[in-house]
Amino acid sequence: MKWVSSIIGEATGSGNMPKREWDNYNNFRSTFTTQVIDNIWEEGSLGNPKLEKDDDLYFNTPGQYETTEYSKWKKNSSLADEVTSLIVNGYPGGDEATTAQVKKDLKILSGGDGTTLSAAEQKKLFDKYIEMYSVKMGNKKVYLLYKPTEFEALNQKNPTLDQIQQANCLYTLENSKFARQYANVAKYIAKFSIQMHADNKLGDLQ
Repeated sequence: MKWVSSIIGEATGSGNMPKREWDNYNNFRSTFTTQVIDNIWEEGSLGNPKLEKDDDLYFNTPGQYETTEYSKWKKNSSLADEVTSLIVNGYPGGDEATTAQVKKDLKILSGGDGTTLSAAEQKKLFDKYIEMYSVKMGNKKVYLLYKPTEFEALNQKNPTLDQIQQANCLYTLENSKFARQYANVAKYIAKFSIQMHADNKLGDLQ
């Protein structure tokens, strides 16, 4: 990468990267404020209409994100790890809050699993979470958890492994706040990963 040594130097105070190049590389940090990262954990989105207008765009080539105001960083696939790290390490309240929430959820989840769901309960949760974990990109909706056609009703007498796994996934999402939060993060990371690798056929993901 042309400016790698300058980026490292700039971070340590000894770099000579031209300001325009540094600003272009580093502009994602102005988007991902603490408030925005909190919203990604809680909702799976940026939580700001101005940011989301750009964030929902889908181009045929990542370089076209240069034309946006708040998503220029998506043109540079080398930033994916940095953005991911910034979000994943930004749990609201820090490590203590993470530990407390996980302990609370494990206690709740120890009381049952997805095999206790009726077919109607399972379908209700399926419909809820496939919508919750879908994203808008351009004029398309991409389902990231399951596609609407992938519902596997649990056969109470002789369930298959796929049916059990789906029921347990839905049960966990419904009963664990941390599971939902982490799924929100995965949702957002999946979204920008698709956008930053526009050679993938978006239609194949519907």
